[in-house]
Amino acid sequence: MEFTIDAISKDCNARAGTIKTFHGDILTPIFMPVGTVGSVKAVHARELKEDINNITEDVKEGAHEASKKVESTVKDATTKAEEKAQEVKKEISKTSKSAKDNFDNLENSIKEAEQKKEISTESRSHKGKFDNLNSGN
Repeated sequence: MEFTIDAISKDCNARAGTIKTFHGDILTPIFMPVGTVGSVKAVHARELKEDINNITEDVKEGAHEASKKVESTVKDATTKAEEKAQEVKKEISKTSKSAKDNFDNLENSIKEAEQKKEISTESRSHKGKFDNLNSGN
């Protein structure tokens, strides 16, 4: 026979385990009447069935409460993840807008530089024509 602890509660001293026997595995916690043949015979079947039903209901209620806690935790984590995703989306949007603004500014600077270059080339060309006129050619 071998006993292993499979889970330990973070909230209390509860734990779940497995008892391995030659006849099969037994998951704990479990209500298991154990005793001599005489002592087991002394427990009426109706009492045993009632006790087992009561314990089963307690376990179901505990499982239902645990399920609610897990559901609540998952919902909270999902909400936080969605909020973080929105924050990241906003930050990406700001960064994209900033990059677009920088690109537009660069494009405008290039256009201005090209216009200045054209003006400079035109003024040199006009200056040359003016010099030719003055020299009498």
